[in-house]
Amino acid sequence: EFAEWAKIFHDERMTAAIIDRLIHNSKIILFNGESYRYRNQRREIKGN
Repeated sequence: EFAEWAKIFHDERMTAAIIDRLIHNSKIILFNGESYRYRNQRREIKGN
């Protein structure tokens, strides 16, 4: 989530500017549910 980025950069203004540059003319797609990578990783761990 974008709200968490300020914790990484420690500067809310810079974080807002970075996010603005990244998402300008972009489409944000939110996915719900479990990812395939995560699901496969769990299967591999259970199999070992």
